[in-house]
Amino acid sequence: MTMIVGMNLCEYVLVASDRREVLLVNDKVDHVISDSVNKIIDWNYGYITGSGYVSILNELKKSLVNMEVETVDQIIDKATEIVETFSGNFHDLKDKSNWMLTFVANTEEGRKPRVGIIEAKNPHGIRALNDMTSAIWAKLPSLDEQISNLNAKLKPIDYFNEPKDSILYHVSLLKELFEYGEKHDETVCSQFDYCIQLSDGSMFSNINK
Repeated sequence: MTMIVGMNLCEYVLVASDRREVLLVNDKVDHVISDSVNKIIDWNYGYITGSGYVSILNELKKSLVNMEVETVDQIIDKATEIVETFSGNFHDLKDKSNWMLTFVANTEEGRKPRVGIIEAKNPHGIRALNDMTSAIWAKLPSLDEQISNLNAKLKPIDYFNEPKDSILYHVSLLKELFEYGEKHDETVCSQFDYCIQLSDGSMFSNINK
């Protein structure tokens, strides 16, 4: 498993993932393989990461690297195709696997950055985070409370003197969350990567390639 956090901050979106990879034996951690795994990749118009079982998640990631993707619908179609290749015996696998991606959408108010969520159990559509809200995927105690607390701490970009101050502030919230995640889930480490996308489509991350 893994820990993923997404934030829609109106002027930009931010997605983060921890760096731990573990070997599970009978759904229990046998050992940590690495704490330096990059779980976020870029596609033509954004970033994508996933939480759940590697067998499903990596199929979509590998497909996107080799595809000329121009619309989110293409990602949905590919996710659906991949999920449907797994037999009915994989219900548990599908129920626990999800993708989170960033993109820019054309809206009545102009171009807006979005955090989209695709669930393997229902890959035919995409759900977007509302403005100034967040999502946390992890095995944490009181997860709904953690999400509510994070939402209450999100601040619009005009609250800060400089845009970079907004980024530093929200990354500091991520640091607290991943440190908390490491304490409560042995599949999660406090080290994390994050990516940002702006309304004009600009993208940057802290990921070393």
